[in-house]
Amino acid sequence: MTRQTTLTFPELKLPRSDGHRLRGYFGNAFREHSPLLHNHLEDGTLRNGYPLVQYKMIRGVPTIIGLNEGADILLKIFADIDEIIIADQTLDANAKDLRFDKYEPNVYPDRLFAYRLESPYQAFNQEQYPKWRDATTDEERFAVAQRALTGHLLMLFKGLDIWLEEGRRIVVYPTFRPTTVGMKGQRLTAFTGSFVTNADLPDLVGIGKGTSRGFGIIRKLSGRIEGL
Repeated sequence: MTRQTTLTFPELKLPRSDGHRLRGYFGNAFREHSPLLHNHLEDGTLRNGYPLVQYKMIRGVPTIIGLNEGADILLKIFADIDEIIIADQTLDANAKDLRFDKYEPNVYPDRLFAYRLESPYQAFNQEQYPKWRDATTDEERFAVAQRALTGHLLMLFKGLDIWLEEGRRIVVYPTFRPTTVGMKGQRLTAFTGSFVTNADLPDLVGIGKGTSRGFGIIRKLSGRIEGL
């Protein structure tokens, strides 16, 4: 059973680019609680693995998602949050909402789910990007994006400590549009759009690179999907 805590500050509006500043503030202000809040280990090295605390601007509203141990941490610090400091500006954070959910993500042989990307999805590593860039047909590019997306969904399941039954596999059908995003002073290729998969995924979590700072947010679309 996966636990998810969603913490929002509905009276605040911030640009999407402030996701890393939101992470920086909480990672420093509550550093003693857990390295999951800033995703670094005690020696300063980056924690490997899927981020269990993710910072996002969803339609301008600062949002923090905690999963499993990360969900428990947000429950513990909730009462102590009364301000957020972003770029030397102190914001009143007493107006805050907390939602706690439990569910069981899974992969189904006979069901499909649709998801929209709420923020750009950074799909490729250094090996995958040249294959996508140099592809000569739409079919080849689709195949590269499909493999990358499948890998990131598997990484999400692994991060939630969910292991698929033998013979059960994730199927994905992306409908992506390329765009560019800025990250650490570089312009990188990312994607907007949507995808269909047989995986039932947590709402508003991130996939791909930069998930802890708000990239690759997925939102589940309602309605039954009969086919592709």
